[in-house]
Amino acid sequence: MKPVNILFIIILFVFSVFVSTNSTAVEYHLSPRAANTILFSSQDSVKTDTVQTDSIKKKPLFSDIVKYGAQDSIINSIDGKIVHLYGKAKIQYLSTELTAAYIRLNFKDETALAKGAQDSTGKFYDNPIFKDGSQKFDCKELKYNYRTQKGIVKDIITEDNGGFVQGERTKKLDSNVYCVKHGWYTTCDEHDHPHFYIQMRRAKMIKDDKVISGFSNLVIEGVPLPLFIPFGFFPITKKGSSGIIIPSYGEEKMRGFNLKRGGYYFSINDYFDLTLLGDIYANSSWGLNVSSTYKKRYKFNGSLNISTSTNITGEEGLPDYSKSKDYSIRWTHSQDPKANPYSTFSASVDISSSKNDYYNYKNLN
Repeated sequence: MKPVNILFIIILFVFSVFVSTNSTAVEYHLSPRAANTILFSSQDSVKTDTVQTDSIKKKPLFSDIVKYGAQDSIINSIDGKIVHLYGKAKIQYLSTELTAAYIRLNFKDETALAKGAQDSTGKFYDNPIFKDGSQKFDCKELKYNYRTQKGIVKDIITEDNGGFVQGERTKKLDSNVYCVKHGWYTTCDEHDHPHFYIQMRRAKMIKDDKVISGFSNLVIEGVPLPLFIPFGFFPITKKGSSGIIIPSYGEEKMRGFNLKRGGYYFSINDYFDLTLLGDIYANSSWGLNVSSTYKKRYKFNGSLNISTSTNITGEEGLPDYSKSKDYSIRWTHSQDPKANPYSTFSASVDISSSKNDYYNYKNLN
């Protein structure tokens, strides 16, 4: 064999080994399923060293189909990996749903950017609304990563169990935890312009659990008050929880100093609860109250209250001394109108001893 041919074979062999040991593979697969429905998957870069792999497993970007649509127009990039949605845009993926005036869906970095629109007067409309299961919040701008479930939200407004949280800038760490910067918390119904709120510099909100804030102060009618708190804790749980009821301290002319309405609350289930309360007085009078409320949706609801007490007035051995044992039973029940459209049932029972209301009054009248 000629020396030139041998040299050519050696160069070709060295070159093939060099290429095989430094190869990378990147593949993107776009498979249309239906109108405005896509399934997008990718394969991470794989770098081989001295041993080549026989096959490469494909790792999907999304575990389910991403559905999207818009009322105005849909514009795709040349490579098809970026989609622009204009006019009442909407994206659905698993349990999440995002609607806004404009949405940009980027399949390269697995993110969605949503914004509202402005009219001629500068007023925003069709702001982004994000739903994740039972949770929902409004904002002015949102950037969300579907892989990590993290996002950045501007001017968020969300409600949890009657409490409203708003933040100038919010970071969504996962499906349950949010970090809020320059926000406030209020229970006022006018949550867009609340009459009162706790102004928070930084806070963490845990879904259906609590809001924890740092240095905060109270604001009433837009006026910051010189009432500062080093930290705040606001429970926003939707489930009832059992716990101790702190008694109230007071004084009466007949029975003296007292601790009233202290006891324990039992959150048994979604249908009924139980409350045990007790009263104690300086002159040895005492009282016990057991109450329960119950409700079955579309069927009936009611409450039961039973109390007993021993009431003492005056000093023993003196003419004005008296001691009585009193009781009361109160029961209310009503049928839900949806249970039967042709009939209704309601009941109200109020039984008490002669002096029970005299000693255990509920109001000044």
